[in-house]
Amino acid sequence: MPESSVPAPTTCVRRKNERTATLPGILVTIIALGLLGFGAWYAGCALLQNRPMGRDVKASNENRALAHLKRIQSAQHAFCDRHPRGEYARFVPHLWQWVDPRGTPVRLDLIPRRLAMAMGATTAVDGYYFVDIRSRTGAGQAGEQAIDYNHQWAVAALPAGFGRTGRIVFLADQTGRRYATMPPRPPTHYPDDPVAAGWIVVDTKNDLKVLLH
Repeated sequence: MPESSVPAPTTCVRRKNERTATLPGILVTIIALGLLGFGAWYAGCALLQNRPMGRDVKASNENRALAHLKRIQSAQHAFCDRHPRGEYARFVPHLWQWVDPRGTPVRLDLIPRRLAMAMGATTAVDGYYFVDIRSRTGAGQAGEQAIDYNHQWAVAALPAGFGRTGRIVFLADQTGRRYATMPPRPPTHYPDDPVAAGWIVVDTKNDLKVLLH
């Protein structure tokens, strides 16, 4: 058949071929835009999480941390009254839900679950999380002395973002006192006598203002 007699593709066929040829490009574009959007969202979240907080926000977090410690202190005394052997709770979460000697969970609700679960920076409450202290350093003692939960307990409150969500480290124990200090970094040891080690006793917002100034 002569070359001039070969029929040319119809307009419909050409358009179909064009659409088919551009589908991979469209998919690549959609995926690229999705990745860019996710990257922008993730970067924004990281920026918000790490941005410095204002002085008023830090002060509010510190006041609330002090109030949370007061609640933990009251809960520890109530726990001791209920415990079969008169012991204090070894773990802050046990003030919300304890496990009895038979391994049975027992809801106590001495503190809210949210506070009980604030055991690390990712689960902090009002910019602070709470750590069970297992041993304390004492004057004239070699090394650290383990906490005896028949007579003692100690919990520290630490900023989730040190210097960002709070500037103060708190310590509470069975004495009913609450202590505070402003170290340059999170403590690695907690003194048996905080006042002798330079901590101050705090009970009100005004006490915190004295520490900050």
